Amino acid sequence: MVYVKTTWVDRAVQYPSRFTRTSDGTYDTLTPAPGTITAAGTPLTAAALNNLEKQYDEAVAYANATFAPSTQENWTAVTFQNAWTNYGNGYETAAFMKDKFGFVHLKGMIYNGLLGKAAFLLPAGYRPLNIQRFSTQAHNGTTQVVAAIDVKPAGNFDVVYGGNTWVLLDSIPPFKAEQ
Repeated sequence: MVYVKTTWVDRAVQYPSRFTRTSDGTYDTLTPAPGTITAAGTPLTAAALNNLEKQYDEAVAYANATFAPSTQENWTAVTFQNAWTNYGNGYETAAFMKDKFGFVHLKGMIYNGLLGKAAFLLPAGYRPLNIQRFSTQAHNGTTQVVAAIDVKPAGNFDVVYGGNTWVLLDSIPPFKAEQ
């Protein structure tokens, strides 16, 4: 798809708001009386409008082919470590996926693991180049708190602090997979 830009130019006239009036005794008729045309402007033709429609259709087809959900990879369930597990109770199970742009997405709710220890490891191709720190919602058994999450270049997904009654993964923003 090649977009061909049209630089549209307005028609310019000597008197843009001037009209002549004729009357048949019952009705008045206003007829444009613009005077001299000082710039012809871009012709508004069927060919120009059809070209816009064609380019629009091509752009929509390209977007649908490029960004269609069916072209995204499937979610992969995590393999837990250090006593972490899925929260259950109707909440999403913990999983990850990488979009077409190389960003890793997480979903689910986990609980019951050891704080400061890896809840799971992300495989190669889903890991950041440097440590990424995120905050998310968690519960410490008494109240809802903010949890700190570190995603490390070795793939460790560590719940650094917060709580382990539950930790929400859905609110962790996507991050670039660089190794």
